[in-house]
Amino acid sequence: MKKMTKWERVEAALQGADVDRVPIALWKHYHLQDRSPRQLAHATMKLYRQFDFDLIKLTPSGLTPIQDWGATIQFGSDDDFLPLAVRPVVSSPDQWLTLPKLDVKIGALGRELETIDYMANWLKGEAPFMMTIFSPLNVAFKLCGDKVSGDRIVEHIRKEPKKLHAGLKVITEVVTQIRPGLPGCRRVRLLLRHPARQL
Repeated sequence: MKKMTKWERVEAALQGADVDRVPIALWKHYHLQDRSPRQLAHATMKLYRQFDFDLIKLTPSGLTPIQDWGATIQFGSDDDFLPLAVRPVVSSPDQWLTLPKLDVKIGALGRELETIDYMANWLKGEAPFMMTIFSPLNVAFKLCGDKVSGDRIVEHIRKEPKKLHAGLKVITEVVTQIRPGLPGCRRVRLLLRHPARQL
């Protein structure tokens, strides 16, 4: 079998077709660099070049999607310290009704789109890359400040589902705006179901 390009190898593997070799991808978080689009893209590219991966994954902070809704975040002083949300953005079900819509081109979400732009310009289509897009329910979970238990979001699901659905609708509208449409992101599909069908 002739040698495949990275795109051919990854796409064939996803379709269950024959490949010249198993595609390889590994990634890590950069908790100091992920607040700078250029630094995060540079660190990601350095890892990619070092191991010649077939697929690249950008790793923004897991708290990125809630920053622009006013989350108070404690950042660490090294790459081994996870950022922490120190208090919830949403503590009462009524707050879902006033959750504002965000413009993803500015703020923390805009920062991630800028990171994607750097990657696309540096890669020039040589390899596929992706970035985590958190589901609306996952974002809602984080807005509630539930670090592990999920108690608050579960309570809202059970006691005030209509109010939560109103918030999920806003979150879904924001998440579905994240569409960079750049060469390295082509053929990526964002699958979101109506929030009401999930609960």
